[in-house]
Amino acid sequence: IAESEAGQPLDDEVSASAYLVEVEHQYNGRQLQAYVRETEAGFGLGQQRGTDSGTRRTGVQLRNEFSENWTLDAEAFRQQNLRDGAERTVIESTGRYQDQRRVGTAGLRHIEESIAGGETASSQAIVGGSWKFFDSLLTTRMNIEAGLEETAESVDYPSRAVVGVDVVPGPRVTVFAEREVAEGTLLESAMTRIGVRSNPSERSRIDTSLSSEMTEFGPRNFANLGMNQGWNIGTRWVADVGFERSKLLNAEPLSRPDEQVPLASGSLAGDFSSAFFGLGYRGKDWTVSTRTQWRNSATEDRRALIGGFYREPQAGHGFSAELNLIDRTTASAIAGFDGRLRLGWARRPDGSRWI
Repeated sequence: IAESEAGQPLDDEVSASAYLVEVEHQYNGRQLQAYVRETEAGFGLGQQRGTDSGTRRTGVQLRNEFSENWTLDAEAFRQQNLRDGAERTVIESTGRYQDQRRVGTAGLRHIEESIAGGETASSQAIVGGSWKFFDSLLTTRMNIEAGLEETAESVDYPSRAVVGVDVVPGPRVTVFAEREVAEGTLLESAMTRIGVRSNPSERSRIDTSLSSEMTEFGPRNFANLGMNQGWNIGTRWVADVGFERSKLLNAEPLSRPDEQVPLASGSLAGDFSSAFFGLGYRGKDWTVSTRTQWRNSATEDRRALIGGFYREPQAGHGFSAELNLIDRTTASAIAGFDGRLRLGWARRPDGSRWI
């Protein structure tokens, strides 16, 4: 029975269902997959993706590897929103060439949408790739999704261009810069991002960047800093620690028609600080891991404890357990404590056709 934050019942018991039908075929470099999946709103115990809730999706995917360098990917799907009846159909095909120095992609995409009684259609040309120079010390990259009509009708598929460069001035250090511009009927944004990635040791990483963004919601300048460090303690223990910080340097007052809908290009996330610490142990036929997380932002304070256990007493038989404890302090309806325990068992013997 659902309850509000005040502890009062909201409605009667909630019931929801879901199903998935999938067929996959692989042969001689070809992969074909067809699927139908539906997830009603409110289904599950938190193991489903939130973006799939209340949707039905039918589609087919094809991947054909003609050679070591040439690949063709094609996909067609239809997605329906079970809440309001909105529909989207996407057909896309992309060819890819890749060798040790170069990557090139080219393709076409067509989108049809029916939202709130209105119907729209748009098509895009896709061109992209990367090129390494000077023994991989310099990498240039580009990706363009250009609308073939005068305006891009879909807010999730605007005309977009990303151009970037990566420079390796020394061992384990990469300096990067990129520029992204997106424009559509309902969205315009531009972002510049520069930063440094450093890997001083095998299990450590430091990222720092400075970004400048301009959208119809106003200009924003913000800085990011992230650090991860891991250690092997003996032959069985492993530990990890990380920290990330994002700081908004300046911004104009923002106004949005729907605060719950993320932007297709760019971000409106505010200041936050987050940290984690993890500890794991590997036994002969079992492993256990724990992780504590902390995140503080202008809109939410969150603390979490995550634990996992896996044991394979004999080949092909595995038992798993996952524990998630999350405590949120926020002004929204998702504030409070959330505890979930999930158990699983799998039978996957090598010599059996059934798993």
